[in-house]
Amino acid sequence: MQLLLLGGFWWTSLDEAERQLLTPNLNAWVCAILATSEQPVTREYLADLLWPELNAGASANSLRQRLHRLKQTPLIAGLNVGPKLLKWTGDSDVAAFRRCCTSGDWLGALTLYGGPLLQGVPFAAHQPLEDWLEPQRTKLHGAYRHALWQRTRELQASGERQAVVALLHQATQLDPDASDVVAELARSYLILREPLKATQAIGQHQAHLERELGEGLPADLETLLAEARGALGTADAPTLWGLPTFLTSFVGRQIEQQTALARLTAGPAHRWLTIAGAGGVGKTRLATELARVYAEQTRHGVYFFSLAPLSEESQVVEAILQAFGEPLEGQLPPRTRLFRALERREVLLVLDNFEHLSGIADLLPALLSACPQVRLLITSRQRLHFQAEEVLRLGPLGGEQTNAPDTSSVQLFIDRASRADLSFDTAGSQSTISRIVERCEGLPLAIELAAAWIGEYSPEVVLSQMQQSWDFLQTSLRDISERHRSLRAVFEYSWQVLPLGLRAAYTYLAIFRSPFSAAAAAALGVSEPELHLLEQRSLINAASGGLFVWHENLRTYALEQLGDQLTGKLDLHLDYFLMLAEVAAPQLKGREQARILSELAAVYPDLRSALAYAVRAGQIGRGLRLSGALHWFWYVRGFLEEGLSWLDLFLDKAEHQSHLNDSAAYALALRCAGGLSKDRSLFEIAAQRFVGAMQLYRSLNDLTGQAHTAHMQGVLERDLGHYPAARQAFGEAISLREQEGDQQGLATTLNDLGILSAYEGDRAAARSFFERSLVLKREVGDIQGVAYALNNITNVIDDLDEILTLNAESLRLKLELGDVQGSAVSYVNYAHNFIELGRLDEAAAQYIQALRLFRQLGSFSAAAELLGSVAHVALEYHQFVAALEFADAALHMETVTGVKMLTSVRAGAVEVRRRALEHVTVRPLPEWAADPAHALEMALRFLEENLTTKSTGLGQLYGLARTSA
Repeated sequence: MQLLLLGGFWWTSLDEAERQLLTPNLNAWVCAILATSEQPVTREYLADLLWPELNAGASANSLRQRLHRLKQTPLIAGLNVGPKLLKWTGDSDVAAFRRCCTSGDWLGALTLYGGPLLQGVPFAAHQPLEDWLEPQRTKLHGAYRHALWQRTRELQASGERQAVVALLHQATQLDPDASDVVAELARSYLILREPLKATQAIGQHQAHLERELGEGLPADLETLLAEARGALGTADAPTLWGLPTFLTSFVGRQIEQQTALARLTAGPAHRWLTIAGAGGVGKTRLATELARVYAEQTRHGVYFFSLAPLSEESQVVEAILQAFGEPLEGQLPPRTRLFRALERREVLLVLDNFEHLSGIADLLPALLSACPQVRLLITSRQRLHFQAEEVLRLGPLGGEQTNAPDTSSVQLFIDRASRADLSFDTAGSQSTISRIVERCEGLPLAIELAAAWIGEYSPEVVLSQMQQSWDFLQTSLRDISERHRSLRAVFEYSWQVLPLGLRAAYTYLAIFRSPFSAAAAAALGVSEPELHLLEQRSLINAASGGLFVWHENLRTYALEQLGDQLTGKLDLHLDYFLMLAEVAAPQLKGREQARILSELAAVYPDLRSALAYAVRAGQIGRGLRLSGALHWFWYVRGFLEEGLSWLDLFLDKAEHQSHLNDSAAYALALRCAGGLSKDRSLFEIAAQRFVGAMQLYRSLNDLTGQAHTAHMQGVLERDLGHYPAARQAFGEAISLREQEGDQQGLATTLNDLGILSAYEGDRAAARSFFERSLVLKREVGDIQGVAYALNNITNVIDDLDEILTLNAESLRLKLELGDVQGSAVSYVNYAHNFIELGRLDEAAAQYIQALRLFRQLGSFSAAAELLGSVAHVALEYHQFVAALEFADAALHMETVTGVKMLTSVRAGAVEVRRRALEHVTVRPLPEWAADPAHALEMALRFLEENLTTKSTGLGQLYGLARTSA
């Protein structure tokens, strides 16, 4: 029996490799004390230690009773109970650790040291043992630190700097208070010319010291931090994800900008700034400028999220995860996955328009607690009321002196009026302009709305109109909500002066939740001339691509005016986006697929809104059609879980409606749900849905639907290793597609037949199928299909130069399409190519890209192959324990996922395992091997921490765009 006490409380038996958690009762603590002691322990010592409040006789009697109880447990196998002395005769990691330290096996010692002695283990009831535990823990931790520094010097002497970084990084997790370890880690990063990682390591330590110990950085770390920040001056430009680009000048707010920037760049106690103010006061514009300057000064990434279209925490979390290339689904709760994704990142998150999400605001302090290097910049009409929040209240533009002719408010009015009328001249109108902006209370949106009238009216007429109907700008009426007391007044004026036709048009447009086109507006009864009239009045904004966008606060107000017309317009909205999706669906595999994918992504908030309305209104038939039409978009863009949830919802509601459950729309949704179920490794459910879809398509005599379903049945059977059944299903699909003259569908089935032949070992047949598929896909303009065929051909040819060329072209096409799944496969193939070339670091870099994308998809069908590949990389890095664990996990994955393991993949994993066992002994199967998501995460972490050369890989070789986390 062996006790494992370093970092926890476990035990293993000689005949069982799996370790088991020990319940921290007094029996276990007695064994832990004896196993930690270097010499046998007297009964008197142990009795006095456990029961110090009792006299000698009573404590001795308590010990006898305790030893009697121990004899009834498996722990007795490791105990030698003598009349005077007690000794642990089993093994323990403490004893093994001491042996390694004595023999100078520093690597062995560090491998055994899983953390401080009995870390996190509660004392048995009424048995406080601090006086015994702390000296033992201190002594062992001191030995660990000695081993750490000895091993560090060995690696430094041999020039293994990346191994030093990995070692020290692990040490900071075990000993977060150790400033000397952080300093050495930072020095190693600087030697490797990675100043950003050095600043991140020091910044995280600084946050820990302040939060846990109330201390600042030691002087040597302050010096290193300055050095690292200086080195960042030559680093690549920081990420500016989603940050809006405004086409008009930014006017004023210099004092607010300086104040806010000082807080955002201050110490770890100042990581959350909320810009609060009335609607239209300029919160978003100021936040955008702040974020840009912050990125320039700190070199940290900035990620901007407009929350206006979002209504639930799950949507907010999903948006952030997607921006960082993280999975949109997984076994863990969404918050946990978000925190894990950001826990090591030093970024600024800009969350714009948070006021309608106050019910989920507790996400923010939890995020800051879990992610010590993340900073938040929030815009909201009101503060969110948390201790960590610092609030910059945004008042009128130009402060109290809005009537002065040289204030920012006046400058803004003149700038926007000059855009509305290039001949605008301020001569003789300065006083009137000052009075206009005074009446607008310095609110930028109000000023812009007023300035938009210039060209139609003189400043004097604008002021006169405002004096007649804007008296309530400073209203304190109680029946008007506080957040609208200023902006509603501005809007009310614009509303009153609008012709009745434009009023109706304006409210209809409020249905849209994303940028909309003139065609979309026409579907709701708004003409293109009306759009331009509204844009001239700054009630909507013109955007690129001929689209229009709302001021979100104005959209909310206009939506209130719809009243009883709301349902009718939502119905038209659903009709329009159903038509849009159904027209787009067949083009998603044609020559325009890249454009169509981008257009669907741009209007996805409206597609979601249409789906939600279909549910609320009981429009299940239209919901079935819409969700079926969006299936391929969901697949390509990685929205597997969300897409499947919509399909499941409509299928469930339609199941007992006879006019729906035998319809073509039901069959389509059933088939598409089967496809997404397969992609999420829900194989039994997928098979049932394909059978149901096929039965319905046959009753409808729908040959195209039958062909699609037969094809998907073939893919499912192939992935499950049922090759004869797969070939039969593909044969049926080909026959049906030939009857229908479906060249695109025929090309797809030929491609999958090629994959089947490759799995069966017939490379010649596979190549023939792939090349026939490629010809057809080029004829029909299926760009994605061309990319897949090119990728597949590389798996059945031997010329490495040709393989690299075809892979480059395949990946380029997939990246242009935003094809997440396809890009992941291409990165795996590239990694294999680099392995063959002996370029291990570049191979590891490509595996990292693939793992990130598969993790984002939540797709685990390739888990065994990926884990086997990472095992091979670990072996080449001489990380033998990791190689063994990943090889064992790969071999176990067939049982976990149900996906048949290819013979070549299995043989590779077995060979890695054999070679690893030449250096290390057999180890228990890691706990994470039971969960494919966790296993892929561990593989990704291993590669990221052990990659010895941060190669740009494909970006250097082929000039391709690279995905980033």
